[in-house]
Amino acid sequence: MNITVGKADALGCDRWGSKQARLAGVARTWVTITGVTLIGLGGLSAGVAYAEQEQSQRSIIEEVVVTANKRDEGIMEVAQSVQYFSGESLDASGVQNLDHIVRLIPGVSLPASSASTRTYNIRGTGAVTINDSAVGFYVDGMPHYIVDLPFGPDTEVFDMESIQVLRGPQGTLYGQGAQGGTILITTAQPDLERFRARVRAGASHMHEGGDGHTYDASISVPLIEDVLAVSLTGGISRDPGLAEAFDVPGSDLDEDDRSYVRLKALWQPSDKLSVTGHVQHRDLEETSNRSFYVSVDPPLLGPTGGNLGGTETELDMYGLTIDWDAGFATLTSATSYMKYDYAFDGGFSFSDPNLGEFLINSTLDREDVKTFNQELRLTSNGDGPWDWITGVSYTRGEIPVIGVDETILPAAFASISTNQAKTESKQMAVFGEVSRSFMDGLITPLIGLRYFRDDREKNIVSSIESFGFEIPLDAVDEDDRFSLVSPRFNLRITPSDDAMFFLNISRGFRSGTFNSPGDVSQVDALFGIPLDVAVPESTVWNYELGGRFSLLGGNLLIEPSVYIADYEDYQFGGSLGTFIVRIGIEEVKATGAELLLQSQTPVQGLSLSLIGSANSTEIEDFDPATDALLAGLDDGEQLPYVPEWDYRIGVDYERPVMGDWTAYVNASYYRRDGQTDFNFPLSSPVVSDLSLRLALANQNWRATLWGKNLSDNEGPSSLAGGVPVRWDRRSVGVTLEYTFE
Repeated sequence: MNITVGKADALGCDRWGSKQARLAGVARTWVTITGVTLIGLGGLSAGVAYAEQEQSQRSIIEEVVVTANKRDEGIMEVAQSVQYFSGESLDASGVQNLDHIVRLIPGVSLPASSASTRTYNIRGTGAVTINDSAVGFYVDGMPHYIVDLPFGPDTEVFDMESIQVLRGPQGTLYGQGAQGGTILITTAQPDLERFRARVRAGASHMHEGGDGHTYDASISVPLIEDVLAVSLTGGISRDPGLAEAFDVPGSDLDEDDRSYVRLKALWQPSDKLSVTGHVQHRDLEETSNRSFYVSVDPPLLGPTGGNLGGTETELDMYGLTIDWDAGFATLTSATSYMKYDYAFDGGFSFSDPNLGEFLINSTLDREDVKTFNQELRLTSNGDGPWDWITGVSYTRGEIPVIGVDETILPAAFASISTNQAKTESKQMAVFGEVSRSFMDGLITPLIGLRYFRDDREKNIVSSIESFGFEIPLDAVDEDDRFSLVSPRFNLRITPSDDAMFFLNISRGFRSGTFNSPGDVSQVDALFGIPLDVAVPESTVWNYELGGRFSLLGGNLLIEPSVYIADYEDYQFGGSLGTFIVRIGIEEVKATGAELLLQSQTPVQGLSLSLIGSANSTEIEDFDPATDALLAGLDDGEQLPYVPEWDYRIGVDYERPVMGDWTAYVNASYYRRDGQTDFNFPLSSPVVSDLSLRLALANQNWRATLWGKNLSDNEGPSSLAGGVPVRWDRRSVGVTLEYTFE
């Protein structure tokens, strides 16, 4: 399948159908998912007696403790959509990086992005590539937050305690960076009692591509038993390349290399006091803009003008968390500092039917990006009907950016465009939640409130140099305050220990942002699309109804949910050529349904899982400039980058084979709807992934043979500006692990 920019027939991509046809497809998918669930429940019901007698199989939700509400709670007590992954389950599923977890969560996807520019979409909210992230990320309680940049962390999943995914706005407890949801990443704590060490090595090969490898190691040492311990984790890895380029020699050009090291220290001088320190350093090098192609069969990067380019990022995080049990409540101080550097250079080309071929070299430097965060909170410890949390937070961030675009062709447009920008943000918030249970815990209402204020400064100086003359453009020197009160109302109904219903009403918020005046003027001149320099703040009201039900003696867990989200001034961004544009869509409405099912079957060692979602994120109203920018998109159409449906079916089986050795089999099938393009009336094809893992393990050793995308779906995963985005080809590999006891 050959893919050529701007040619819909060659793309193998469907033009948008009518709204009715698309909604019918969503309905059929959801009916299919529901039907599979009902059939599964019917088959499982025959084994109820067996399941109740079989006590050796652990309940699915046994010992699952989540921290979605910034306190330790059993998952049946958390009245919202939250998905918990233990470190062991992530290893069994073959998750190596945070982006791999997307296929385990309903309603979550990655819009067009490379490893260094991951932007996450949860329920349609995070389909943006501009401004602050619409999804919150926390690593060991430290916010991974960059002002005016939506990138999530590129985190290896090794020596991990858990990952928790909170779907839907989390404005009360997590602030304006969590409009779509929050992902909580918790690495393994140092062990105060015993020595622990683990090493892992792996090799892989991609069909018609290159070779990859991964090496990881961790060690935990109790320096003072039960009082002081430290752990050190680190590794290096390479994701194999796949593509060639028209005008650069070589193959497998789009590979990337990672390295990381993480140091943690835990001091617990008494049962009342705990202090955790965290230091992390990460490096990522990509040899090209590995996301974008002109063809996926064969895989080809676009013309580069001889400048293949690359991306280098460095990240340092420092954190200190202090927990003091004061009896009636626990006082927590969480302090963190993050430093981030990003450098990109590369060549691009694109065609205009009237103006001809454009060839542009670009550099982009984000050097010395900084974020400081301090949060103090007090969380109740009582066992009575009342639970509460209150706190304050302060965040200060700055991001300097220098971008240079040199237009080489056509000669009539030869120029150098320079943008120097700096964004500074000072944020403070006061928040609290209180709940009370009634009728022996049958009904528990919760009320939350957060006052948020962001004093944001944006300075942009732009110029264009053409034919030896430098033309200064209007500069931006903005100093705005964005503020909002975000309430939350939650109602939990618990008729038994095995059933819970919830109603959740919450509000989310994102600060406003700005376009570069140089980009605004050139987009108007080249494409005839008028844009505003200022983009207003965005708000959303979310209404959700769901539940969590443990059946068959804890061997079956079902989590259904439905939601409606109403947005005002939905912030959206994309690229036109090399120009990054930012717009505010006046009204967007998202409606959807999600389902999670986990089952331990009557067959000893066999478990099943199913996730599925249906989503309709539609533009209700937009202005003429937005209409011109989103060509072919009308009111009522699905928002670009937001798939309408996805599902995943998983099967896990374990069986003792000899001595202390156990065999493990993990198989999964993932399928996701295509994504509509940003400014072309095109849609990428449906993508799927069939994966298999075979492992043999005992107390110390674990050997795994794995395969991903075994059906060799070629993709692309999505389209951005008419350009295909990479979907990894069939890959096979082997890993070997050893745990020191």
